Amino acid sequence: MSRLLILGGSSFQEPAIRRAVAMGHRVVTCDYLPDNPGHAFADEYVEVSTTDREAVLEVARSREVDGVLAYASDPAAPVAAWVAARLGLPGCPPSVVQCMTDKAAFRRHQQVHGFAAPAHREVTDIDAARDAVSSIGLPVIVKPCDSSGSKGVTRIGSVAELPAAFEHALGCSRQRRVIIERWIARRGAQIAGDGLVIGGRTVFVALGDENFDPDCSAWAPVGETFPGSLPPAQRQRLIDELDRLFASLGVTDLVFNLDAMIDEAGRPRVIEIGPRAGGNALPQVIHAHTGVDLTSIAIRLALGQPIDPADYQARPRGCFASWIVHARRHGTLTGYHIDPAIESRIRDLRLLAEPGAAVRRFGSSRDALGCAVLEFPDRATMRSEFDRLPTLLEAIVE
Repeated sequence: MSRLLILGGSSFQEPAIRRAVAMGHRVVTCDYLPDNPGHAFADEYVEVSTTDREAVLEVARSREVDGVLAYASDPAAPVAAWVAARLGLPGCPPSVVQCMTDKAAFRRHQQVHGFAAPAHREVTDIDAARDAVSSIGLPVIVKPCDSSGSKGVTRIGSVAELPAAFEHALGCSRQRRVIIERWIARRGAQIAGDGLVIGGRTVFVALGDENFDPDCSAWAPVGETFPGSLPPAQRQRLIDELDRLFASLGVTDLVFNLDAMIDEAGRPRVIEIGPRAGGNALPQVIHAHTGVDLTSIAIRLALGQPIDPADYQARPRGCFASWIVHARRHGTLTGYHIDPAIESRIRDLRLLAEPGAAVRRFGSSRDALGCAVLEFPDRATMRSEFDRLPTLLEAIVE
């Protein structure tokens, strides 16, 4: 029996915890929220923050774990890599993980190695932010350097909007660092997905369309649909770009998450890449759609176990989507509405908030009230019904 430390016990880590236990491993979890649902499925829970690397190191060392896994969590990924390196356990080098989880460092890496990257500048005060906007030109995106899940992100089209956007981003940054970058228009849908690198090569990737609720946020996705709409030639160009990116980073074996786009000139652009599986039930949707179980693969990689090519042989089998149940306005949650028209499509549904809870209009992953995996008979039906999901599977707020 191998011993695995999983950083975090939220609903997004729960699938990995349950899977690892089902695979016969002893699982220890840690974070600073003892009521997180995933801890109930672990063999042991320790109350330490996933970003306190010395405390996590002590947990890993005292439990004599065989692997450390950050699953669906960017903030925990550098800690997992650092602890694994200190203990001689499997994992990506900490410097590589740090680059992928620090937005400013990643943009610098893209520039140095000749990848398409927007003009950008890292700032820590409002005067520097004003200088950055003046230099880069409007519109721009303002976001924390060290956050994830669209937290603290704002698109601005005027200088008057900058102070509020800067303070919002700064407040979501643990290191009090903000990146300002030129807004790049895209062609077609924004691309989201998870994939697998083995031996430095992208051997599997599932690329779906990212979807947004226009009544809430233009940059915080509310779900992904598979298969995506990316044409085969552009798909291959993006995969080639990923292979070149992983080679430049020195990545050998990794389950990764990405956001990407095709710009107006037809070039693939990697917006962000995470050294971990995606949140919002993305690995579960991909498993349903392709048969590839990235959750199990991530667990095995963390434990240094071999991956068989048969494990990542995709077998597409239908149309699937994820959906974040969310509020469209601030208020008090009174319940949920599940329309009979969509009930038969639901393959898995997890509701995170109870009636009576104070909820916020959806603006980032921290505002999620639940998550669903849905199956559709064909792409046309999926597109039609998905566009109506805000009223078919919704949170009722007063």
